[in-house]
Formats: sequence, C-alpha cells, structure tokens
Amino acid sequence: FPLYVTATAMGKLADPAGEIAINQACGEQDVIYMVPTLGSYGLEEILSSSIPGQTNWFQLYVNPDRNITKRLVQTAEQRGCKGLFVTVDA
Repeated sequence: FPLYVTATAMGKLADPAGEIAINQACGEQDVIYMVPTLGSYGLEEILSSSIPGQTNWFQLYVNPDRNITKRLVQTAEQRGCKGLFVTVDA
C-alpha cells in the first residue's frame, strides 16, 4: 500500500543521526522519505545518505530570499528528488 515518511523538523531530538537515520531506514525498507527544509542536517547531507534507487521527495518552505529557494530546489532536483511539496502554512 502507499506509504511514505513525511517531513518533520529537528530529528536530532529523537536520535543523534536525526533525519539521516530516518532517510537510511526508509531506503532500507523501500519507503519514500520526504526530506524537510528545516531538518537537523542540511539537504545535501540527508540526501547523501540515500541508497541507490531510493525515492525521496523534498518539502520546501519558500525563503523570502528567492535565491536561497532556487538553490534548494535545484539541489533537490540534481540529487534526484522525485517530488516537490511546497508548505504554505508559514
């Protein structure tokens, strides 16, 4: 059945490896992981922990500095993220 682990910030509060551990566990179980903009680790660090063929999505908070937003989206795309989810509640 369809299942994914959604983006949540501050994963290091639960485990020192934070979102890296979540991403690796998702990869091992073939579950999609939505990487958060506001993770304990940066986007590059989290995505570097992905296993080959793993599916990741990216959750984006749009930054007032549109150049930062553009770089985040480009990084997610270049690192193979298959989905982009824009959060509009903040």
